[in-house]
Amino acid sequence: MIYCEALGLVQFAHLALSRIDSLCIIQDDKQDWEIESSNMASIFGNAYLVIGASCACNSNEGFIATTEQSRMKYITTVENDDNSTSQIYARDFKRHYDVCNPFSHPEGKGPISLRGWTLQEQFLSHRMVHFEKTEIFWECRTLIDCECLEIEGGKDHKGRFVKDYKNSLEADFYKDDFPAHVKLAREYKIRVEKEVAAHCYRGWHAVVNSHHNRSLTFGSDFLPSLSGIITHLQKCGAGECLAGLWKNKIFDELLWYVQKDFRRAQPYRAPNWSWASIEKPRKDQRHGDNRINYDSDEFGSCQALCRIVAAACTPAGRDANGAVTSGSIIIQGKILRLQESHKKRAQRGTIRFRDLPHDLAKDLHPMMSSYLDISEENYSGKDLYGLVVGRWTKKTDPMGGPWKIRGEVDFGQWAGLILRSVDYQNAVYERVGMWTVDVTYINPSLVLAMEQVVERVTDSIVTIV
Repeated sequence: MIYCEALGLVQFAHLALSRIDSLCIIQDDKQDWEIESSNMASIFGNAYLVIGASCACNSNEGFIATTEQSRMKYITTVENDDNSTSQIYARDFKRHYDVCNPFSHPEGKGPISLRGWTLQEQFLSHRMVHFEKTEIFWECRTLIDCECLEIEGGKDHKGRFVKDYKNSLEADFYKDDFPAHVKLAREYKIRVEKEVAAHCYRGWHAVVNSHHNRSLTFGSDFLPSLSGIITHLQKCGAGECLAGLWKNKIFDELLWYVQKDFRRAQPYRAPNWSWASIEKPRKDQRHGDNRINYDSDEFGSCQALCRIVAAACTPAGRDANGAVTSGSIIIQGKILRLQESHKKRAQRGTIRFRDLPHDLAKDLHPMMSSYLDISEENYSGKDLYGLVVGRWTKKTDPMGGPWKIRGEVDFGQWAGLILRSVDYQNAVYERVGMWTVDVTYINPSLVLAMEQVVERVTDSIVTIV
């Protein structure tokens, strides 16, 4: 049914060619699937029009239908000029400015919004028609509109965000020579989000969370179903991508954290330092309180306190941005000893610095937060290590005037990774979480205390897998 309606629509629009993925990819042929999936950026990026069968659950259902009858109310019957009669119906008003917004909740939206592969199909398209149960939506680079005119061409604030999300995401990666549409989006982005917008990949992080809210038949498709977006952003100047983390912002990208109910993805799909290595339980995929968080979205880029020696991933197939079989990052930096605290503090986590002098522990531990990637894992009695990755600077204290320490401005937060030893002799570790020490709004002595903790250890070179 869906194929017949799609082909009929193509003929009606006087288009010569059409492509239906499920027909153009040889099913159960891994080699053909690898070839086709690696070409998604060019396929959807060069399409004249993409049809979104948003209301169809499968290929047996149609998508060109009359307005959902359950939402229609009979108003009256009128007589026409030719003596025939017509019935007039109306429907309840329903706000739907976010129907075309791929970053909004999939809850309450059509089945297409729940599928992992459709995120990049929507992002890469230049023009897309969404066939929802209630009406048809149009989306392109300069306009988003609906039949009932509620969105009004994307002129309101929320409508403009939906319209500009593609340009805004690209604006994060262009270094110079902005195309006109990207330049306008960047200027608007900086005006609304201030200077933070110019220094972080907030748009990409929204893509990451939207993708985690969607479902895939095969977990191994997680990175391949983002490959098209990654390839497109590389054309905008994004550079190398390591299992979903951008190498030219690697310190910010490593400092992601979750706060509840994730689990390690099985089978393997990414190294533990990548958010692609974890997944939501299927029952929680449609709820947005479980998300990947980045402090760089709030503070901007961090000041790096370590150095990348080498970083690489091994592709599973021909697509360099697709599935990986392994990955590692070699880092030179400060490694602190950590332990799980006996006093459970749910709000700030359970991991604390180990073997600190009492005065330093008394000052810093109340300000330390920890976020385990898998909250159900128990690390009591196990050796844990903290890699110092970076810190965020603050020019002024919002509660008063500027703080000056050793001629430098006060900073708000130190951050690093929580590691577990895999091969202690060869300094091989895996990530199990992230830690922070908040020194904002307190007194300047905390800054000195944290510096003393870091200065107590010498640099080490470690491999994180």
